[in-house]
Amino acid sequence: MNDLRQADPSAISIATSPADRMIGCLSLAFASFAAIDGNMAMMVGCIGVPVAVVWLARLVRDNKRRSGGLRAIVYSSVVAIMLAGPAACSIHTMRAENGLQPVIAALDHAFARTGQYPVKLGELVPAATAVCGGTLNRQAQYHSVNGGQRYFLTCMTYGMNHHTYDSDTRRWRDWD
Repeated sequence: MNDLRQADPSAISIATSPADRMIGCLSLAFASFAAIDGNMAMMVGCIGVPVAVVWLARLVRDNKRRSGGLRAIVYSSVVAIMLAGPAACSIHTMRAENGLQPVIAALDHAFARTGQYPVKLGELVPAATAVCGGTLNRQAQYHSVNGGQRYFLTCMTYGMNHHTYDSDTRRWRDWD
């Protein structure tokens, strides 16, 4: 059968090549890694996305004929790698925000009672745990400024990215 395919270039191959299988397996692995933690998602974004772009260029340039279903699987695997890293980074950032909402509510409640934010999170009654979420359960950093009139709550969401909540603007922002 191999000789027949080589003799007839118009024949469509329904068998997958090792490269096609590798793309499928790596796309599943990268998507799984991205779901584990923000740092893994960042690695997928930094390593997996450029590799996927090179694979996509190779596949477009490749003269091998593939069936429509196989072509769809291979191309969608490459696109999945390209989307997995950035999408997972956003999901991990949203997880950190949602995980810290009870702490923000407790801080707002303390301000409403006393007219200032506590100097340390340990002063909150009832005590609030400032965990950023994810598999590493990083602690959020709390900083009270201006005599307890303003605070910042910061998480390291992925890599060196700081995700900070500002009590004045009531918004989150990213910075490095």
